[in-house]
Amino acid sequence: MTAKLNMPLLLSPSTPKWDGQSRILRNFLKIMEQLFQTAEITEDQKKLDRIIGYVNANIYNQWTNFKEYEARSWNWFLERLKTEYPELTTEEQSSMDYLRKLYRENAGINLLEEEQLMSFKRRFLYITQKCLRPLAITGNRELVELFVKTLDNTFQDVLNSRLSI
Repeated sequence: MTAKLNMPLLLSPSTPKWDGQSRILRNFLKIMEQLFQTAEITEDQKKLDRIIGYVNANIYNQWTNFKEYEARSWNWFLERLKTEYPELTTEEQSSMDYLRKLYRENAGINLLEEEQLMSFKRRFLYITQKCLRPLAITGNRELVELFVKTLDNTFQDVLNSRLSI
């Protein structure tokens, strides 16, 4: 039998925090859900009270003014977050818009930026796997072209010469 654990203290170094960067909101929400489960917090009101304690003052003020927060509904609150932060929905839907955004954020990767390339590749492959499932919204060729287009011209030339061998 697993012992019930408490939520992390607000000022503890291990406390999950969200500073408003939408790209990490999904991870923050997942961590919070795991903490709620571990601490056996199931009531909507308690979840809402806890989550706003882990955001900065600006986000706190925004979120506590949502009508879904005032209604004390966790599921409605999560739906509101999807409306306020479309990146959550975009990633869920594996849209080409998300891949194009990822391309714009990483355009011009050169041969010496191995860490950035590997990070881009992991995120790109994660999304493309979803895009290629049945009822795919795109084809493999379009995805490969988008990936290669992210690389700088020199990197593209080296890649093309290697592929032609």
